[in-house]
Parts: sequence; structure tokens; C-alpha cells
Amino acid sequence: MEFNSLQNLVDKGLLKEQDSRKDRKKSGKFVPSSFGRCYRMQVWRRDNKEESNPIGVDTLRVFAVGKLFHKFLQGFLPDHQTEIKVEDVDVLGFADIVFPDSVEDIKSVRSYGFKKMKGVGYDIKKDKLEYVLQVVWYAGKLGKKLAKIIAVDKDSLEIKEFPLFVEEHTADVLRELSALRAYWKVYKENGTIPPAEPRSYGGKECKYCAYFDLCQKTEKPF
Repeated sequence: MEFNSLQNLVDKGLLKEQDSRKDRKKSGKFVPSSFGRCYRMQVWRRDNKEESNPIGVDTLRVFAVGKLFHKFLQGFLPDHQTEIKVEDVDVLGFADIVFPDSVEDIKSVRSYGFKKMKGVGYDIKKDKLEYVLQVVWYAGKLGKKLAKIIAVDKDSLEIKEFPLFVEEHTADVLRELSALRAYWKVYKENGTIPPAEPRSYGGKECKYCAYFDLCQKTEKPF
């Protein structure tokens, strides 16, 4: 008789849930949660390119923990909406938390990263541009003047909030979209892919990329 530990049961459940989504029809649009990351990855993702490195169960666990934190913290927030669909001609996403005057996004962070965020002079735009682009795009499309990133320490439940005035970061979002649209146009016209350029996770983005092996085969290692 096979022994099913709780770990095995959790992992099987997460993998089953992932498998149930693999044939789901994609929007064919850019995803705000990928803004600030490698342009090549974003173009391939929009084109529904088959992943050479699908997300493993370790990462699925991390995502599951993030969802638990989201649900828990949202229970303390009054008068808000969650998972609001936000769409443009070539972008589609879901805003995490929407208030009458702002859009907020919860990010669960490991203690080491959270300690860094609490440091004097910490610049979230410099360190986590992908967070800023995502929540500011949502807020701008929904006509809100304020966006906010809510970082929560996974170990202590300590919270640090980063308010962002949309108008101060709109130019960054427009630059991201302009580059993506230019790369997409060329890609669809003649198949030319964007350069391999890790732009997030402190330059370690490739390590977590679903297209790592495919990218390695496409050109010399970077």
C-alpha cells in the first residue's frame, strides 16, 4: 500500500490543479504580472510558446503560500473588490485589490528580502520595478491616482506599504509597453525574437524562467 504523506497529498493536489489549467485557452495578450521581466519571455508567453521548463512543485508551493497570505490579509480590508479584470487592446490582467481611490497589490516576501525593504533609503522602483509597473498599470487603467504595494514578511506577518502616485510612474509603464509592442510587431512580421535580457530578480531571472532551456538552445549562454 502506497504511503501518502501530507506533503505528497499537497504536492499531488497542486500538480493536479496545474495540469487542469494547461489546456486553458490563453488571451493572446501581454500579462501585467510579467512587466519588467525579460522581453523575450514576455513575447513568447504572449505567443503561447510551449514552455521548456514548466513550473515545478516547489514553485507551486510558493505560489500557494502567496495566495494564502492574500486571502488572509484581504479579510482585514474594508470596502474593497478583488481580482478585478483590467483589459487593454493587447494587455489583460486582474487587479489584486481595488478601493474607490486606489489599487493595491500584496506581495509576500521572505525575511531576508523584507529586511532589505525596511532599510533606510530603500528604493522599490530600483529593486522591484516589476512590482511597480504591474500595480501602476492597473491603477492607471482603472482611473485611480494612487497605487500601493503591500509587502508582508512570510515569517513574522510584519507589513510595509509602498504608496505610489500613478502620474509619477506612468512614463515607466509607457516605456515598457512601447518596447513590448515594438518587439511583438517585429516578431510577428519576421519571427525575430527580442534579446535575452534578464531584468528582474537581481539579474537572476533566467534561473526561474519557464523558457530557460529553449533560450539556451536559441543562442549562446548569457
